[in-house]
Formats: sequence, C-alpha cells, structure tokens
Amino acid sequence: MGATALPMSVRAVLCQAPIPTRACCLRAELVGYIQLRGYLTATPADGGGPQRGVGAVTVGDRVTAVRVCLCAAQVPQLGGGRVVERGSGSGSGWVVELGAPGGGVGQSTGFARASGLRTVRGRTVTGLPAPMLSREAVCCAGALWRAALLCAGITAHPRSARPGLAVACPNPLLAYALVALARRLGAPAVVVPGCDSDDTVIGAGGTEMVLAAAAGPDAAALWHQVFERNYRLTRPRRATPNGAEGLQTYNTTRASAAAAESIAHISAVFDRYGAHTLPAHIREAGQLRLAHPHLSLTELAALTEPPSTKDSFSGRLRRLLRYDPDL
Repeated sequence: MGATALPMSVRAVLCQAPIPTRACCLRAELVGYIQLRGYLTATPADGGGPQRGVGAVTVGDRVTAVRVCLCAAQVPQLGGGRVVERGSGSGSGWVVELGAPGGGVGQSTGFARASGLRTVRGRTVTGLPAPMLSREAVCCAGALWRAALLCAGITAHPRSARPGLAVACPNPLLAYALVALARRLGAPAVVVPGCDSDDTVIGAGGTEMVLAAAAGPDAAALWHQVFERNYRLTRPRRATPNGAEGLQTYNTTRASAAAAESIAHISAVFDRYGAHTLPAHIREAGQLRLAHPHLSLTELAALTEPPSTKDSFSGRLRRLLRYDPDL
C-alpha cells in the first residue's frame, strides 16, 4: 500500500481542536497516544530509590507534543508532562515524558486503572480498554481517532483521485479496535496486515467522517482542498467538442458522436437500397434512430413493437450498417 505522511496542514487543524473537557474523552485521547506511540509503566528511580511512575509518548512534531502535554496536565493522575527533543536527522522526534517528577508509582497506576489500561487483576491491556469500545462511549471515538491520526496517521494511496487515511498500529488488537470505532462513526475501514505493523485503512468515502469527528468539519473541508489537485490530475483529460472535461461529460459526448455517425450511415443505406427493401425489424430500428437522434439505445429499444432490449436493438443496427459499402 502506497502511503505518505499526513499533510502538515491537516495535522495543524487536528492539534488546534479544543482540549476535551469530559473526563472520558480526555482519557481516551491520552490512551490513544500511549497505546500507539508510548508506554506507561513503573520503574525504579535512579540510585536505587523508591519507584516512580514513568510514561512517555514519542511523536513526530513539537506541536503534537505540546498537545499531549496539555492533555496530560488536565488529568490529576498524571499532572502534566515535559517535552524533550530526541536525536536529529531521520530518527529525530519529540518525546513527551508523562507524569510529575517524583510523583511515585501511584500516579502511573492510578491513571492506568482509571482509563482501563490495567484491569482489576493487574493485567495490562494490549489493545484499547473495553469501556472505550462500548456503544455508550460514542464521544470517545473522535478523541481516539484524533490521537491516532496525530501520532501514527498516514495518507493511504496519496496519488489516487481520492486518497484515504491509515494508521500504523503496533499490534492487530489496536488495528481492529480502530476499525470498530471508525465503523461506529459511519466510515468504512479494514485492517491491512504488514511486515512491521498492521494498518487500519479508512476508505476514501469515510475520510471526511473520521476527520469531522476528530477535529470538526473544518478538517474534512481542508482534506478535500489539499487533495483537490489530485482529482484534477487523475480524472479523464480527453478534450471534448465543448472543451469540458470529466468522465460523465466525456461519455455523453462520445455517445452523441457515435449516434451522429450511425445516423449518417443509416441515411446512406436508406438512400441506396430504399427502406422498403430491408427486413421489417431492421427497417424499424433504422427509422427510430433517424427519428430520435438524441435518445440512448435503451430508450430506443423501448419504442420498438414489441419492446426489445438494448442488446437486441444494437444488434439490429449493426446488421443494418452492414449494408453500407463504405463501412
């Protein structure tokens, strides 16, 4: 599957979306960042001291990193974050260290249990928490998809007329969970297995729905503007008599040209041999074509006595045109 990075203009609109005010949506967005491009665990502090909560999210740009920090600052169990630039060149990125310094393992565990990343029995959830996938949590779908597009979103089939969205997931459980959320938003989605990751691909028809749920209608409109040039470059470009372009206009013009050519040959046959010398069903087909030059073959077939099919009518015209020696 051909794919490129998500356009920066679309990422900017996603980052400018308001920080969720509902606790469930806020936790859902943070869970999306952590499960796709981060971790949340408890490790010993340096020097053999007591354990402290450690969490981190790796993103590709500073704007997204700042948004992760703003979301983390609204969660009492995390208390904020710190943005750190990592490396340079192709391996560069931004790391958001979650949790207040010295917050202790209680902060990490508290958020993991409150968000559903850790079950009551202490097991870590690999995909997405079950409460966020329930039918009652419709508001969480947009927040989760916003996080997925910001930290792992790519453009699927960028050179096609209508590109789609895709998210590179580290495991199939996350991929199928995002598919379920996309379908809940009304967008068709499938999982495409890969070598290094499982991609959740949104079809072109559902891209606007997902973007509208993640960042509002402005994001969907911007997506259309960004890839409008692709549509102009990939649609049929054959010139037509009136100078218009497009598949529908081209097909209409081609049918009109074929009808005009057929009428010219039918007139030549009638003038050469006389209409009365031809078989009745063939003569009827020719007369209908001459009388109704703008009708389609299907409409002409309905006017015969008795009515016939389009294939039958076109066959009669072909047999009539065989009488023309110029063909």
